[in-house]
Amino acid sequence: MGAVEKERKEAFLSLLKSSPTVQPPCPHVTDGCGGCLLQQYPYEDQARAKELYLESVYKRPMRLHAATDPLGYRSRMDYVCAFGKMGLRKRGRYAQVIDVKDCLLLPDFARAAYREAREFLLASGLTPYNYIRHEGFLRYLVVRASHATRQVMLIATTVLPKTPDDEHRVHDVLEGLLTLTQKHGVVSVHWTISDAMTDLSVGEEYWHCGEEGIIDEIAESRFLITPQTFFQGNTLMASVLFDRSMRFVRGDVLDLYCGVGVLAILAAQEDDVGSVVGVEMNARSISMANDNMRRNGVTADKCAFVCADAAAYLASEVGKRHFNTIICDPNRPGLGPTGCALLIAYAPERIIYISCNPLSHIEDLARLCTAYDIIELEGYDLFPQTPHIEVLSVLAKRPPVPAQSASVE
Repeated sequence: MGAVEKERKEAFLSLLKSSPTVQPPCPHVTDGCGGCLLQQYPYEDQARAKELYLESVYKRPMRLHAATDPLGYRSRMDYVCAFGKMGLRKRGRYAQVIDVKDCLLLPDFARAAYREAREFLLASGLTPYNYIRHEGFLRYLVVRASHATRQVMLIATTVLPKTPDDEHRVHDVLEGLLTLTQKHGVVSVHWTISDAMTDLSVGEEYWHCGEEGIIDEIAESRFLITPQTFFQGNTLMASVLFDRSMRFVRGDVLDLYCGVGVLAILAAQEDDVGSVVGVEMNARSISMANDNMRRNGVTADKCAFVCADAAAYLASEVGKRHFNTIICDPNRPGLGPTGCALLIAYAPERIIYISCNPLSHIEDLARLCTAYDIIELEGYDLFPQTPHIEVLSVLAKRPPVPAQSASVE
């Protein structure tokens, strides 16, 4: 955690000091599990503290859309397998793992799948990996679940098998895992390889049994999720956030950092939208975006995807094609000075900016507000029990100041 992030976390936690504590629903919280930081506080107090934190950052009254489900909301959890355990790292202790037998962050059906998968894999003979000494085999079990379809995908991440016999053994174990957990909604079991020293929960796709992935839903549109797919960790609240975002799209729309096409596809289904272009530099995400477009009945004349760097694409379009609305949902560092300058130069009528980091977001807003006015600024709690907050901002281009005519004597 960087110094700025640490300061942000401490500032937020200071707002909860006066809150009464409660008995955490999960027993692993008292063990020091790093999955939840705030379970000892009533959710209403968590939400109010997040609202106060946003007001301290943005220096204005703020509304936080509280989560509909403070527990059971996660569509993905990554459980480390190490030192004979499977679970999550201890808070502030990278080298220690809490043996998580059950996880309340997952929906009930996925919790059942995790519990059974955990016991099965720990008894399978696949040796948990020691990431300090870099010894062992099984590194992670990742659980991905859809609230909408109640489908579950399990991803076992290991180092590279040494022999063909080792590979066949893993096939047998994972096929047995699929058979065992199908009653809990598991439709897909993947094996991915992470053979480097770096700590990756999902590696290169190597083999799978069952379906290619699972189908998940945001704002009544459906999307294919595979092991490498970046997707919202709380689809229930993401639907609330994205539904609100779509109220502001107009005309031709450009979706920067489009990923697998969620916002672009939602925008293409709006009545006030002409055509949509989504830009993403990951070629695999672009391929999945095109598949998702067809899955949702959106035609190629309405929506198109381009594999390119977002900033380079935007720079190439200045003075050429005009988009009325630009959507941007960048990673934690935000747009930065260059990205903001390009947006101002391009001059869309509206900018819809979704941020997962209020500190970088407020810096970007200061830059954009040299030419734009904020017409919407609200927080969304996509990650209850943690300090994380998403922010939706909508900016409208400021009308030019009329030139003063010279007085005639």
